[in-house]
Amino acid sequence: MPTRILGIDPENNSLKIVEVLQSFRKMKVVKATTTDDLDSYISAMNNEQISTIMAPFSQELVTNRLTHFPFVSSKKLEQTTPFELESWVPFSVEDFIIDYQVVKKEKNTSMVLISGTRKENVRNWISKWEEKGLNPHSAVPEGIAYRNLSRLVVKDQETPLAFLNIGETRSVLAITRGDRAVLARSLPGGVESFEQVLVSERKDSDKKAQKAVAIEKTASNGNAVPARVMAEIKNTLRYISVEEGIEVSKLFLCGHAEQIKGLPEFLAEKLGFEVSLWFAPPELETDLGPEYALALAVALEQSHPSKGINLRKDEFAHRAESRGVGTKVVFPSLIAAAIIILILVNVLFKNRELQAQAATLDAKIAVVAGGVLGDNKISPQNALTTLNQQLDDIKKMEESIGKTDYLTPLQTMTALSKYIPETVNIDIEELTLNDKLLTITGIVPDYSQMDLITNALQGFKVFKKFEPPSLKERIDKKGGVQFTLKILLTEEKEEQPGK
Repeated sequence: MPTRILGIDPENNSLKIVEVLQSFRKMKVVKATTTDDLDSYISAMNNEQISTIMAPFSQELVTNRLTHFPFVSSKKLEQTTPFELESWVPFSVEDFIIDYQVVKKEKNTSMVLISGTRKENVRNWISKWEEKGLNPHSAVPEGIAYRNLSRLVVKDQETPLAFLNIGETRSVLAITRGDRAVLARSLPGGVESFEQVLVSERKDSDKKAQKAVAIEKTASNGNAVPARVMAEIKNTLRYISVEEGIEVSKLFLCGHAEQIKGLPEFLAEKLGFEVSLWFAPPELETDLGPEYALALAVALEQSHPSKGINLRKDEFAHRAESRGVGTKVVFPSLIAAAIIILILVNVLFKNRELQAQAATLDAKIAVVAGGVLGDNKISPQNALTTLNQQLDDIKKMEESIGKTDYLTPLQTMTALSKYIPETVNIDIEELTLNDKLLTITGIVPDYSQMDLITNALQGFKVFKKFEPPSLKERIDKKGGVQFTLKILLTEEKEEQPGK
């Protein structure tokens, strides 16, 4: 079932909102609007069943550090990153919430972006949203969120880009590399400051020396320091180039940039590379402009969370290390093949154009079913019926079972194939089954898929209780999230005194 996500960009008393409909295979922007009455907007949306609220955490409250480590182990990074940031802030680690993302890995080294803020800041941020009746899913620093727009623009994971969000009173500069954030900064100066610089440029366009004088004069008039903004933008780009070898090739302007005429040309001349306003790419099939860039960026964080930074990570399953499992029951590959083929057949019969291929699969099912059920006389025509009979047995078992002695591996796999939606891409690697506990290990594309899986499996009455899943991002080329899910098969009973 598609997930409806609300991306919110708050600025002063107005809110820019982008609604995204996210399924496993497709993402669609369904609405974009600006409102100053969030309560009325949410009330009107109650029937739409919004699954997730995403809002940015202020970049002004976040401390970032780009650093290098002589290892790639996720466990070591989890243990080491808090102490790397501790020396840069006047607080103890206990007062801080810290998260990180790996920007790049080479052999035995990692380039890591570490972000942190005081726990008090996050608590206050959550409280303000709760006063509005909302509970944001994650606290993503606004500069970090622009990585989600970067991956829409470029396919190459090594391409560096810059995003400059110009607000009413301040700006945010973000550097990205493919789908990873490299650096994010909050800068002084908003719309008025940039407008004043451009006015001075136009009045004194005859001589370059006069341009410099005009900019310095504007910077000293007490209105938001545009000269300092330009200096910090240049210094940031120079640092990334000299220290990290990252050469930004293009700058996208977001926020209120569209209302400042001539700004792209002005910045391109000052920075020496391409500058343009950000607009949603054609594949999104929407006409979103620069003012909705941040709202869309935070909404897209829901579909790509495992590589990002979340300052609410202590309240959610986030980079949990895998735990060991008990006695393992290794099932023959024949059983897994039978279930996979069964699922494929069910899908094929839903589409009349593919029914011609069903005859071939019937023969394969017959071979597999014969091996699983110990009956070599099963005909291709009866194979699917025979396997479906196993599913009927499961339904009867759900109503009458009191113990789990009769829950077989085949029945377990059949139940999983029935209750997990076809839209969920799950790779089950191993099952462990005893009379009280079922342990499932496997791989899903991202963290959000686990909620869909556990919610679906709760429909199977034999599954009594679900422990929080253990999740770990895979660091190999295939990517995805490794999970371990433990399910209790019997009700827990309190011990009676004297027994």
